[in-house]
Amino acid sequence: MTQTNPYIQLETQTFMGINTICIIEDNQTDQFIIEYLIKHNNLARNILTFPNGKEAHLYLWQHRQKAHKLPDVVLLDLNMPLMDGWAFMDDYLKIKNDLVLLPRIYVASSSIAKMDIRKADNYPDILGYLIKPILKPQLMEILSNLSNS
Repeated sequence: MTQTNPYIQLETQTFMGINTICIIEDNQTDQFIIEYLIKHNNLARNILTFPNGKEAHLYLWQHRQKAHKLPDVVLLDLNMPLMDGWAFMDDYLKIKNDLVLLPRIYVASSSIAKMDIRKADNYPDILGYLIKPILKPQLMEILSNLSNS
């Protein structure tokens, strides 16, 4: 399997003080929509994309001491192959103390199941639960909250 470069650098100025947003999403349509919203609205300087939690976790571990390579925000799908969002969060908890920059993590899921929402609430590192499709107002709200904190 050839590994593609997940790092996309945009030719725009950073908006709202967000350097990098990471999208962990296996569905290419959902990934495209979120990327489009970020690019079209100049919401971040860089976008990282991963099709599953395993590749994203590996990236975080490999760059754990490089703040400029770590994402400010993670948008995390729950249902993915190889490593789903819950397994990613369990592994993230094991490495988070080694990261020089802790990302703000939001679940981005099409699941409206109360069980999933309650489970996300049990992870203190998950700051919110967004239901897909992600719309511009949702994204703008969480990013503006981050830039004000």
